[in-house]
Amino acid sequence: MRTFLSLALASVVAVSAQAERASPLLPLDRILSVAKLGAVKRLAVSENAAVDRAWIVDGVFGAGRVRALAPDERFEDAVLADLSELQFRCSGALDSEFDLPRRAATTQIATAILNCRGPRTSILAIVYIHSGNSFVTLLHEGMPAHRDAVLDKQARVTRALDHAP
Repeated sequence: MRTFLSLALASVVAVSAQAERASPLLPLDRILSVAKLGAVKRLAVSENAAVDRAWIVDGVFGAGRVRALAPDERFEDAVLADLSELQFRCSGALDSEFDLPRRAATTQIATAILNCRGPRTSILAIVYIHSGNSFVTLLHEGMPAHRDAVLDKQARVTRALDHAP
């Protein structure tokens, strides 16, 4: 069964792993490690995938991607554009929550929760990160039975970022 996230990620333009190398402060693997998500099982990601990393932890699917912001692109605009694309992919009723961006050290963070109800019911918790010229998206998705685990992953990532140097 294809979930909301798998449909959304299929439509996102593939990003380059080069963007992650350009931002040594925010490598996805380091964020996952510092967030102490649990036993992360890395999934293979093809070269043409729309994400840089994918994983499963506690029955929750996770994915991350890094891209460079254009010189004239604002973090808030990038977040809203991504949310619009993800919301468009929900084939049922959608409830969404969005927290305005905030600063943590030299990083901007925004979070969102999307509940897609319908043929592909799922919950998607997103953390958006901006540092330097990098725009990082970390997503965790699960079925309604995994709601608490999905939200826990988002909370762990944001706490780790709040306490990062």
